[in-house]
Amino acid sequence: MANRMTLEQVNDALVRLTPGGSEFHGSPKNCLTWIKDRVSMTGKLAAQRNRYRTTGDELAAACEALAQYRQSAGAVGFQLEKLDDYLRNIDTALRRWREATE
Repeated sequence: MANRMTLEQVNDALVRLTPGGSEFHGSPKNCLTWIKDRVSMTGKLAAQRNRYRTTGDELAAACEALAQYRQSAGAVGFQLEKLDDYLRNIDTALRRWREATE
């Protein structure tokens, strides 16, 4: 035999769901509306969390790409600096040669 509650027991249980019980007192309809809102909110929060995770993953990938770019740009920059030194050495050697041959 199923355990059935009286209307008064149901109402008392609804009142105990919140500290004041005012949201549900005397109104199972208010209780059902509240439950639907909470279930809906749970889905919305899960969807929002998933969007944040996706955004976080995209940001992490962008940071990794930036780190790789900085590393490769640093290597290129170092090579350009070495090329500048090489060109300065050639320029210095040419200047000395011209001075010596004048």
